[in-house]
Amino acid sequence: MSTSQLPPEGASAPAPAGDAWLHPVVAAHLRPGETLLAAAPGYLDGLLPALPREYLPNPDREAGGLERAFGFLVWLWPPTWFQAAAEWVENRVYPAIRRKFHGGAWSGGWESTAGRLLVSCHLSGDRPPAGLSTRIALAVTSHRLLLLTCTRVHDEPYDAQVIAELPHGTYRRRGEPHPARQRCRLDLEFGDGSWLAFELSRPELVPQLADVLS
Repeated sequence: MSTSQLPPEGASAPAPAGDAWLHPVVAAHLRPGETLLAAAPGYLDGLLPALPREYLPNPDREAGGLERAFGFLVWLWPPTWFQAAAEWVENRVYPAIRRKFHGGAWSGGWESTAGRLLVSCHLSGDRPPAGLSTRIALAVTSHRLLLLTCTRVHDEPYDAQVIAELPHGTYRRRGEPHPARQRCRLDLEFGDGSWLAFELSRPELVPQLADVLS
């Protein structure tokens, strides 16, 4: 930072943007000399794909194998078959229809930066019940982008864990706009060209984080 960019002597640094209750949560993970610029709670976009089985822990992979081997028995036990059909429509058909009007949720593949962030979030230990998006906290500092576990969307501070981090200069707000009706959405693009969609908890948080990212 040049001398002209420094605040006047005796002036306090501007308050971080975003949700104030989340600021002390992130502050606990700051390094010496690092400044929090903005923090907001939210979710991974709800139309992001499930993790491929090769990225799941072994117990999940084994459970998946049993489900594939014996799942057909579900359809032989009424009324369970009706519930299974309803869940299939909700989890497969409805998202497929939504994707036609969604504008995409990510790109780059599982070995890209976006893909690795997805894997880290899915395996963070804060996974939601089936059908719900993964809750996270998104924070921008003077040195890094942080993704943290988030046990609530609005409340008092809590103990968070860092899920993933990216150094300054390897991320930015995606230039290509998403559909305007998705007012809580914030897309981030990474140095390898991959990108990932986030959904913040309130629409007014989007321009606050976007301003910091710019």
